[in-house]
Amino acid sequence: MKERSILFSSPMARAILEGRKTMTRRVIKLDEFSESTTPGYDFAFRKRGLWHDVRLADMLNPPRRNYPVACPYGTIGDRLWVKETHHVRDAGYVDGTGRDIVYKADDEDFPYGWTPSIHMPRWASRITLEITGIRVERVWDITRDDAMDEGVERVDPYSITPDLPPGMQAAWKDYSRHGWVSSPVFSFRTLWDSINSKRAPWASNPWVWVIEFGRAK
Repeated sequence: MKERSILFSSPMARAILEGRKTMTRRVIKLDEFSESTTPGYDFAFRKRGLWHDVRLADMLNPPRRNYPVACPYGTIGDRLWVKETHHVRDAGYVDGTGRDIVYKADDEDFPYGWTPSIHMPRWASRITLEITGIRVERVWDITRDDAMDEGVERVDPYSITPDLPPGMQAAWKDYSRHGWVSSPVFSFRTLWDSINSKRAPWASNPWVWVIEFGRAK
């Protein structure tokens, strides 16, 4: 079992803590991925200099849905410690227990400034995850259930638009502005672009690692 760090935004760290987020999608970088040149195959992954066609997983006897690939976040059973935006109250009295840490996911209005998640040390992390599944797909392939497992937030549309007619169906947060959308997939789309619009916007339908996880015990 190996342990690696992973960055999460404050809303997504809060979603993990609340039990709403059990998976994450991360863009596949070009050095991890290549279009397959083998007829009938879509893509391939490189591991230790070798290429593995993903569909080979279905040909094995018995089939192995979790055929190992070079995912930079690890493999099933590995752990991820979460980096999130935080503030160290008094560096002179830090004891490594996290008692002197304020997390933006808990208090967005904390007045003394924030340290970006990328600079969080291991001892300050309060969330450790265990990988339970890994697969590859296009980001547009996300399902309604998966979008909810990504931690998109359900909202009350009446509190945002009070003149709505009675019987309004469930609504989910629009992460691009103050508002709501009618589908968790649409909500995830706004979340995706709020994070990845510059390097891999939703419109480009990038290949992604789909990493499923649970809280490590």
